[in-house]
Order: sequence, then C-alpha cells, then structure tokens
Amino acid sequence: MSPNLQPTTGLSPRAPESDPYRWLERRHSEATVAWLAAQDARIERYFAALEGCEALRIRVARSLDVETVQQPARVGEQYFYLRRATGQEQPCICVNGSDRASERVLFDPNTRADRFLSGQIYAASATGHFLAYKLRHGGEHSCAVEVVRTRSGERCHGLETGEPRGLVFTDHPAGFFYCHEYQNENAAHEVRFRPTADPGLDEVVLRLPRSTGSRLNLVGADNGRLAAVYYHRKSGRRVADLYLAHSCASRVWECVVRDSEDSFVPFLHQGRIFLVTHVGAPNGMVVEFVPARADERTVIIPEGAHPIRQLCFTRDRIFAGYLVDLDPLIQEWSFAGDRLGSLPVAQGTTITFCTPLSSQCEELFYISESFARAPEIHCYHPLRRSDSVWHSQRSPVVRTRCQIERASYRSIDGTTVSMYVVHPGDRISSEKRPAVMTAYGGFGACMTPSFSVLISILLELGFRFALPLIRGGGEWGPAWHHAGRRHLHGKTIEDFLSGAEWLIGKGLTSSDCLAVFGGSHSGLMVSAAMARRPELFGAVLAIAPLTDMLRYHLFDGAVKWVDEYGSADDPQDLAVLSSYSPYHNVQTGTDYPPALFVCGDRDTKCNAAHSRKMVAQLQNRTAQRNQILLDHTPERGHSPNLPLSTRIEALTRRIAFLCHELQIALPSEWPNDPTRF
Repeated sequence: MSPNLQPTTGLSPRAPESDPYRWLERRHSEATVAWLAAQDARIERYFAALEGCEALRIRVARSLDVETVQQPARVGEQYFYLRRATGQEQPCICVNGSDRASERVLFDPNTRADRFLSGQIYAASATGHFLAYKLRHGGEHSCAVEVVRTRSGERCHGLETGEPRGLVFTDHPAGFFYCHEYQNENAAHEVRFRPTADPGLDEVVLRLPRSTGSRLNLVGADNGRLAAVYYHRKSGRRVADLYLAHSCASRVWECVVRDSEDSFVPFLHQGRIFLVTHVGAPNGMVVEFVPARADERTVIIPEGAHPIRQLCFTRDRIFAGYLVDLDPLIQEWSFAGDRLGSLPVAQGTTITFCTPLSSQCEELFYISESFARAPEIHCYHPLRRSDSVWHSQRSPVVRTRCQIERASYRSIDGTTVSMYVVHPGDRISSEKRPAVMTAYGGFGACMTPSFSVLISILLELGFRFALPLIRGGGEWGPAWHHAGRRHLHGKTIEDFLSGAEWLIGKGLTSSDCLAVFGGSHSGLMVSAAMARRPELFGAVLAIAPLTDMLRYHLFDGAVKWVDEYGSADDPQDLAVLSSYSPYHNVQTGTDYPPALFVCGDRDTKCNAAHSRKMVAQLQNRTAQRNQILLDHTPERGHSPNLPLSTRIEALTRRIAFLCHELQIALPSEWPNDPTRF
C-alpha cells in the first residue's frame, strides 16, 4: 500500500471490476515503476517528433527568465523579500535597508547542490534580528524551517520537515513558539517553545487531541501574545475552538471560544484581538473580541454588500479587499471603526495583499496584475496617502496585446453565467480562432484577471482565451459557491460545458480548435467535462487533477475536502460523485480528445495516483486513437517551487502539445518583440 494512502476498510462504492487500475495507487511497486517508465518513454517520443519546440523553448525562457521579487515586508528599518535574478534557478531570501541600497542575501538556494531546494519567508522577530524561512524540496507541501540571525547570517537550529502551522518569536528573541505537524498522524497536536540558545530543550505548551481532519493553527503578535485555533469535528459538524495565552511567560492557555461553527479568523494586533466572523453576517465583518466579555463584540468593519475577500493589518490601519462586479475595491479603516477612504486601484485588475511580518509596519504592500500586465508590487503609505510601484519586472515581455470582453451565456438550467473573453491583438473580433478555456468553480475561490505566460504566448499565436465564472466559485458571494457545492457540483460542469457550447455557437471557435486546461480542482473539472462531452474539445490539459472521486478522501489529507465534495461513504454523496467522477465515467467505445495529464510524486494534495489511473483507463481501450499522455515528474508537487529550467521545459511542453493537437504551427523563429505577431 502507498504510504500516502489510508486503509480502505468499509469502502466498497463500486464492484472491484470498476476499478481495474487500483494497483497504480502503489507508487513504488514493481508494476507501477515499470508502467511509469513506459509512460516516460512514450512522452519523450511524442515531443521529440514535434517541430518548433526549440524556438518555443527560447520564447518561453524569455518570459520566465526575468528578475522577480516576491514577499516584500518591512520590519523596522529593514526590508525582507525574495529576489530571483536573471539566470538563477531559485529566488534568494534578501534583506535590505530602508534606502534599498544595501542588499544582503540571507539564503541562496542556488549555492546548494539540490537545484529543487527553494526558500520562502515565514516569520520575523519584532526587531528583525531573527528571520525564519521555509525550505522545500521540489513542489512538496511539507517543508523544513531554518532560523537565521539577520545581522551575522548565523543559522540557528530549525525544524525538520513537516507541515508548518505557525511560528511566533518571543518579544525578547530568546526563542520561538511553533506548531509543526509531522508524519506521525497518531500524535497529538502540539504548540511548542524552542529556545534559540539551547534547541534541544523544546517545551510543549499546548497539547490537543488529534482526530480525522483535525488541525491546529498558531498565530501571534509582536507583543508576545499567542492564539491557537483548533479545528475538529463534533457530532458530525466542523467546529473551531480558540485558545489564548495572555502572556508568553506564563504559558497558561484559556479556551475563550468553544465548538463554534463560525469560520472565524483571529488577528492579534498591538494587544487587541480581532475576529473576522460570519455570525449573522454572511459577507463577513471584523469585530474586536475581549475574552472577559466574550458575548460583547465591538464591530470595527461592518458587513457590507460584498464579501470581505482579504484583510491586512498595518500599524494604524486595517485594509479590507472586496470584489465589486468583478473589480477590486480596497477600503481603508481605522482601528476605531472609521472608514477612511479607498485606495486608487485600477479596474480590470487583481489585487493581492502581501503578508506583513510586523504589526509596526506603516505601509501596505500589494500585488497588481491583469490579463495584459505582469504582476507588479505596489507600496501604499496611509499617512501620505501615496501609492507607488515598489517593483516591476525589468523585461520587454511584460504586456500582452489583447482586448478584454465581458460576455454572458445561459447554462443548461437557464442560470446566467458571466465569462471573460480575451481577444488577441488590438480589437475585439468575431472571426473564428483557436481558443483555450479554463475555469475553477470550487471552494468559493474567485477567478479574476491575472497574468499568465501560457496565455500570453497563446495569444501571440492567435488564440482566444475564455474564462467562465462558473458556479462553485465565489465571484458572486457565498450563494454562488453553495450553488455548485457538494450535491450540486454537477452544476459547475454544466456551466463549463455550456460556456464551450456558447463559444462554438457564436462562431468564435470550433470544437476541433478548442482546448481546455485546469489544475487541481480545475483539473477535476476539465477531466469531468472531457468524460461527459468529449466531442466538444480538441485537446485537454489536466495538471494535478482529481479524477477518482470515489476514493479521493483516502489519499493524504484530502478528507478535509468532504464538506466541499461529499464522501463515497455517504450513500447520497456516492450517487452524485459517481455521476461525474472522471475515472468512473470513461466509456469503452469512445475516442476521447488528445489529453496531457501532468503529475508529480511530491503532490500530497492531489495525489499523482489520480493521473496515473485516469491515463491507464483512457489508454487501454481499443477505441482510443487520440494521444493520451502522462507528464510525470518525481519532484513535482502542488507548490509552485520548481527551478527555472524545469518550469521552462514544462511550459514549453504544454504549449507545444496544445498547438500540435489543434494543428497550430509553431514558428521556426520568434521575434524579440511579441507585438510584431
């Protein structure tokens, strides 16, 4: 049995013969290893026979191999950030002065022998003298943690590989509190304290029982106050408890909220406790919570007409992000509950707050991007009410020539669905073109305009891009999410298929020139759409998809998604899951469109067994004449932390596959200026 797969006791949703490739769940069995070797040889032959791949690879590298900056944060008079210079495989963790003229590298993964090693900023002490960062190998979700003294560069003893759930330095840098989950799933959840001077003397300060799907998260503040949120199930309900340690020195925890069904999020800021709560406020509101008066909560940000999408606390302000008719709105609030105005953000963009490392930071860092413009980092100063670009990519390939249209269509049951249609060039055209489409439709996530190198290159080649905002997402609030959740998940697939039919019916593309792609939950959606209506699509690209929905909850930690999908252990859920599970709906006599499935051994969210089983099911039928390929990488996981050279090769393959299967010729030479296309 795979180490990532739980026992199957009590689960028999289908007869054994309906799951002929269950043996592929055992990743390291002799049979699976041999099967993967054959798949690797198959895909190498496929791409070796394609023309134009080398020129395409150069074009992809021109877009990906640019200087990038990520995770900017200010602590005192220092800036911390990730920076990847041109030619580097991985970004470095850097510190700079307030004048931004004295950069020092605190961690450079490019000096390590393992090119798949990457770093990510995790936490900083109040003074900025200590910085914790995560270390990942490939795309794995789990990580180790290193701690560095920022002045000397000296490494302190960190944490072994596990799942990080919070790290808080003490107000005097004598150590840090942490919650770090390890592979032993029978152990209790724990918050521990590790002294910097003597790392062998970890102290357990909070221990709570583990159960199926339970989780413990640690949050803290610069003044040393701690909070722990304990998620678990009680009487079949998902509930949360909130524990507070009023002083790090006392190590005494008090449970101030117990068995709450509210999906609250705590923020500890300058001695105060704030909660994002949905009790009586479906769109969310921010309240101040005082443990001594637990039933009295002062409203700081009242519920608005639109859901709160994101929050950021700076020294004197709270910034709340909303989506209003798909455009961003960023409101500025005082801690007294006064609305101070809105930030001047551009419409048609996506705004993402950067996570601060210190509650004393005045500035708000945020990322702005759109379909046409690569991400750039902005810095907003509330006291000066000034907004400036803190970093933008130094590359000629940062804009895409395109025109963006907002369209709508009717789904199968008559529901109106909105869709972005991105046209190449300088005008909106109704001429028939090759098209590529994706969507998400799950977990209440919002699909808003964002920059994609894949899409920008396909637009250069004359493709049209479509992004329907299907049910299950959060673009129109909680009701839109619930309209495609669990027993209603089939509606998301219907919305997606109706979007494809609309594009074809309008003459914007044809079925043999329409490709669909998606990753993770979106990979499930495009796989299910292919299984249901294969004649609609000319090519399918599924990246780390879920495909076996009768057993998905048995892999790794996917049981936590039962509230979104349901479980085959429930007879009512079983009927719905069976109706759209891609693996279980492959028909014997159907020639499915060409499909490329991408997976990796380090994916512990959407286990690679989903892709292996789906590919085997599709390939081993006499009716299948179109190519079904598996692009399998041992180091790939669910986190986007692969080295530059691997990302260039992966994107080159995806574009080459889509173009070849839609019969779009790749140029033998690409112009340096993409506007010349």
